[in-house]
Amino acid sequence: RWTIPLAAARSLPPSGWQCWTLTGPAGDPSSCRVLPLISLRYELPTDLSGTIPAGATRARLLVSHVDASHPISVSTPTMQVSFDGGSTWQMARVVPEGSGNFTVTWTTPALTTAPRPAMLKVTVTDAVGGRFSELVTSAFTVR
Repeated sequence: RWTIPLAAARSLPPSGWQCWTLTGPAGDPSSCRVLPLISLRYELPTDLSGTIPAGATRARLLVSHVDASHPISVSTPTMQVSFDGGSTWQMARVVPEGSGNFTVTWTTPALTTAPRPAMLKVTVTDAVGGRFSELVTSAFTVR
């Protein structure tokens, strides 16, 4: 879920792009602006089958904006991990690396039942008041 203050729209769209409204082309492209939507990219230490072993887990979270030509600083995100379908959550430790990159660590528990997907919950804000929250319901499985 994105929340973006209207005043945060910063730059004109790239040359050749068209602006659209719900009913069609907007007309004058100089009245359009690119919204600084926050984007997340996860680098999880999964194997080719999308699983992570039990134990200490270290991952990376990369935060950027759709309009990367105008960098906007972001807060340190919060991340929570659930291994029981969202009944309980543990806070992950998030450490800034710089330039919107973060190291994230948590403890992945050993399986006590059949494998089930782990869930991730992330929230981040930026310097212009934008906010992004994401729930990944099947981020990886535990082996």
